[in-house]
Amino acid sequence: MEFNPQEPVIICGPNNIGKTNFLRALDLFFSLDKEVFNHDVDIPYHIAEGSVGGGSRSKITVDFVDSQNNTYSITAIYSRRNRQNQIDLRGYKNGKEINERDIKSFMSNFKFVYIQSSNINLPKLISNYFNDEILPGLDRLRRRQTEPLRLLNEFIDKSKEAVQDIERGITDEFHQFTHSIDGVNTSNWKVKVMFPEFEYLREAISNLVTYTLFDSNDRPLDTKGSGIQRLLLLALIKYISKNSSQQVIWALDEPEVFLQPSLQREVFKQLKEMSLEQNIFVTTHSSHFIDLNNLDNTFLFDADHEVKEYARRPGRQFIKVNTKILPVSGYEKIEKIKKHLGIQRNDGWQITPFNILVEGDTDKSYLLSLANWFDIEPPNILVAGGADNFMGYLEFLSNFCEDLDFKPIIVCLLDHDQKGKEIYNRLNSRNRGNIELRPIYVKRLDGFENGRIDYEIEDLIYKEIIFEATNKILRKKQYKTLGKSEFEKRDQQAFREKNILKFLTEMVAQKNSDKDVINFESQSMKLWLCTEACKLIENNYKADELIEKYPIVRDFIAKELFCEEGLAVQ
Repeated sequence: MEFNPQEPVIICGPNNIGKTNFLRALDLFFSLDKEVFNHDVDIPYHIAEGSVGGGSRSKITVDFVDSQNNTYSITAIYSRRNRQNQIDLRGYKNGKEINERDIKSFMSNFKFVYIQSSNINLPKLISNYFNDEILPGLDRLRRRQTEPLRLLNEFIDKSKEAVQDIERGITDEFHQFTHSIDGVNTSNWKVKVMFPEFEYLREAISNLVTYTLFDSNDRPLDTKGSGIQRLLLLALIKYISKNSSQQVIWALDEPEVFLQPSLQREVFKQLKEMSLEQNIFVTTHSSHFIDLNNLDNTFLFDADHEVKEYARRPGRQFIKVNTKILPVSGYEKIEKIKKHLGIQRNDGWQITPFNILVEGDTDKSYLLSLANWFDIEPPNILVAGGADNFMGYLEFLSNFCEDLDFKPIIVCLLDHDQKGKEIYNRLNSRNRGNIELRPIYVKRLDGFENGRIDYEIEDLIYKEIIFEATNKILRKKQYKTLGKSEFEKRDQQAFREKNILKFLTEMVAQKNSDKDVINFESQSMKLWLCTEACKLIENNYKADELIEKYPIVRDFIAKELFCEEGLAVQ
């Protein structure tokens, strides 16, 4: 399996096909612990039975590429000799063999978090993660444990102060998952670390504190619904990921379990954002974790079934399951996944009477954030996955809609660049089939229109927000930020005809001539910029001021783009 590390890896397929075993194998690999290795379970059945006990071992190989483009290939071989579990490690860096010490040193950079789908005690798992990953931060207070018991009250007070930031941090992550739950107001819910009210020594604290979700009654976590427990577990692991010195790798087995559809969508949104910094593997049976418009990181598992004869029981047979990735792509892959998930025409990825088709995920994120800002109900927004995919995607939509009793309107929002102009012209002369197409170019914030220049969705977004989002990124990368002089240059004639992303690339390069150039037109930087900008919009950054200063943004979205009756094909 080869994947894009900045997107979640989605694994789907029938039950008992090997999806969970794949995650278990990775969990075994990253543990490097022969005590975790269970020979009777972790040696594949067909190997154990087919070898007559003679070469009973399994092998896992994982390849890595680091930030300096060094390549590592690490192989762990699991076996049992002299009634003892064995793990033999083989490793190569840039094609040259490395020793076991160097392998373990490299592997210590990673923390692998495997969360099973069901049959686990969530409160206990949450408590274990908290005790193992959070409480060690209080170790600096252990010196006080030998002091008289009368000092314990002071110690507990200091401990309460020490965990306040932890409580707030995990609460913030929890609210990211729950802000859109219908019918439940969780805005005043917060994570609380409950300390004992009586005096004990420090070594007892980890067993005495209760990790709960404060909802005004302090009831234990295990009285909360399974869905809320799972969200709290995800929030805790997300917090640990942000505060870990290691590269955290998530393996989530069917994270949709116990979650209602709206929460499944929210969790998937959070995972997509997190995947920019952490590798995430997800197995799922939910359509809400499948992005129809980008299936590059979605793998459909299948299996061949082979009849084998027991090595030690001649004449008796069993079935060997050979798990594999189904080698399909494009429209065939979409149809296979739809069939697996039981999605019929127009009952999953829905087409509504009025739809907006945009080029990428960032376009959709910007439009949804602005719609919320303007208190406008957005229509159904579809993502083509790039201008190059527009024509094929529209062909798919036309076929998809052939059984509908209405003809959907598809407003095609295009960047004003070479590819956007090409698509716009093709759509104006296109046979519309089962859908009605309405192409429209995105507008610029300043209303400047010139057929020669290029601009895209970021040129519609308030420049104050774009600059602030840019500076947030620059601070994280320890670059010099843009100031008032760069902001004012945006309106100068010499820079006005550049799109905002090209302008930002040039300004940041000039301000940071001693550092690597940041290309804001790259896909990764556009996604990062969008994430930061949408956070500012959602936090009402200068909302009233900007809406009044640039009425063109709201007018374009409300009166042209989202207006079913107001937009006509030119």
